[in-house]
Amino acid sequence: MPKKICNYPSCNELIKYEDTYCTTHGTTQTNYDKNTRDKDKAKFYNSKAWRTKRKEIMFKYGGLCQDCMSEDIVKSADVVDHIIEYEDDKSLALEDDNLVPLCHAHHNAKTLQAKKNRNNKPRTTEQTTLFDEDYIYI
Repeated sequence: MPKKICNYPSCNELIKYEDTYCTTHGTTQTNYDKNTRDKDKAKFYNSKAWRTKRKEIMFKYGGLCQDCMSEDIVKSADVVDHIIEYEDDKSLALEDDNLVPLCHAHHNAKTLQAKKNRNNKPRTTEQTTLFDEDYIYI
């Protein structure tokens, strides 16, 4: 029976080909899915529409990371990324112009930067509290 490496980052444990995670990380991923992942987001990423669109985008770009290609490196893509994050504009979720295949390294770097940018946005007046005539961010 063929084996492969666990999908958990930096885990090199060999597992059955049909499994996704080793016994150690399988529970971690299950707990993440149950307790942390946004249910609406999970529903979208498990939808037939997304799976079909993901395959189309991978085919369109030959399954290669477009950021690596711009650096003259040929590397296969693991992820189809939303250029404008799904959380920021759900209406662009299945638009070809908003999707690009990336390797995990480029996807993780891009996502980290997007999260930082999202957390650094100025808060609206509804998110502030009046205290001694000054606005304090909460």
